[in-house]
Amino acid sequence: MRKQKPASEAEVREIRRLENNTPSHRIAWATAANAHYVALGVICGDSNAMRLYVRAGFRPVGKPEPLRPGSELMAQPMRLALRTAD
Repeated sequence: MRKQKPASEAEVREIRRLENNTPSHRIAWATAANAHYVALGVICGDSNAMRLYVRAGFRPVGKPEPLRPGSELMAQPMRLALRTAD
């Protein structure tokens, strides 16, 4: 059996960056920053990403729009309300 080499410092930093890039971390950051909502765009379709954000409480807002000019991929704008407007 071959030994696995330890992760480099760069690999460890990348893993930690990805761990902090989850919806719950972003929502916690936005809440702490006193934001009213978090908005994002998700590629349309029955994807893992769409299911993840819906489970986190995001809801579609508006109509799907091209991911970027000239793209055939469509992104659904989504929003998670964090608090009501003052």
